[in-house]
Amino acid sequence: MILLVLLRSHALSPDERAALPEGAVALGADGERVARLRIADPTPAALAAAAFALGRAVPDARLVLEEVVPTPDPAEPAAYDGDEPTAAGASAAALRTTDPTAGEEAPWVGRVLDGAAWAEVRGLLQGTDPARVALGCRIARVAVARTAVPLLRRLLTHADTRVRRDAVEAIGALAGPALVPALRPLLNDPSPEVRGAAQAALVRLEGGAGAG
Repeated sequence: MILLVLLRSHALSPDERAALPEGAVALGADGERVARLRIADPTPAALAAAAFALGRAVPDARLVLEEVVPTPDPAEPAAYDGDEPTAAGASAAALRTTDPTAGEEAPWVGRVLDGAAWAEVRGLLQGTDPARVALGCRIARVAVARTAVPLLRRLLTHADTRVRRDAVEAIGALAGPALVPALRPLLNDPSPEVRGAAQAALVRLEGGAGAG
């Protein structure tokens, strides 16, 4: 079973909750996890359709895929809600927790990036501090800055895991099917973080294109 999870630094609005696809669950107090949807039969078509529906409901959220495995201790059912993320999901949470810039993108949600604002984000994306570059990727995503896609594409081979992950997630949210070939090599990235982000991005892009 696959779990599609939406990540964002702030909770869903009532309108966003109402727009979630059937079967999706809004999460009120679970850190950055704002919604989830279980896919019992994770065929490519089902994943693509679900990812597209979630992305349409909450376009500025990050989408990640987690594999759900059975609880190892059936004697404690009350402590298990049916979801136990794999190590990849756990490492994702660890990276977000240790990122000194985590959450700094929140004020940029929906902001129009023109003039000085775009210059600031472009400077972040072209900088040398990996944490700030990763922040630039997240700002581009939440501000829906599609003009940043060429810069984001160059970051897919960055040495820092955070940068590659956030660049992949931003491309998945902002780009179109033309970027699918650029993302496919990331399915073999040494980091499970990046591999999971690449899989989610590809599902979203190919789903948006109507691929099955």
